Amino acid sequence: MTQNDFDVFYRSRLNDSARPQDIPWDIAGPQRGLVAIQDEGGIRSPVLEIGCGLGDNAIHLARHGHRVVAVDVSPTAVEEASLRAREAGVSVDFRVEDATRIDASVGDFATVVDIAHFHCLDDSERSLYLEALHGVSHPGTRLVLLGLSDRAPESAPGLRRLSEHELRTSLSAAGWWVRSMRASVLDAPSSAGGDPAWLVEAERL
Repeated sequence: MTQNDFDVFYRSRLNDSARPQDIPWDIAGPQRGLVAIQDEGGIRSPVLEIGCGLGDNAIHLARHGHRVVAVDVSPTAVEEASLRAREAGVSVDFRVEDATRIDASVGDFATVVDIAHFHCLDDSERSLYLEALHGVSHPGTRLVLLGLSDRAPESAPGLRRLSEHELRTSLSAAGWWVRSMRASVLDAPSSAGGDPAWLVEAERL
């Protein structure tokens, strides 16, 4: 979906009658893959979350004491995420940004978190995105990425299932060393056990 598509989608569903299943990725909490990395000590501040959506992953990190900037292409999603953060009593700097053209002035981060964003991009967008990450990171910056695995069922239009080879090749070509890649799940309201996913930890060279 384009920037406008995402915003129209959110605006059509974020109302008083909306239910979690109306937004296929809204689990009203953090993804368990991110929780695992946090619990293992794999997150360092300051943190940038790319494609933060409704903000629950960023809120989880802020609850654990991290300084978090979180960006999304949809102004409506950012507005809802800011509301959820206020209700949770935590501080997160939410901003509207296109990840493929993110402004370097957003900051320089020790950790970049990408939860269910990378698999939304086509080849040209991925190249632009990975290039843009260099403007907000430095050698040693960690990248935590959770995306749909090629073992998952056929995904919705616009979502590309990711193979281990594809991820390693894309990240390596963009100057990221893949420290670990493990099978994980992407939680969704419609899937009690979650969809197969890859959980990647990488480091910028």
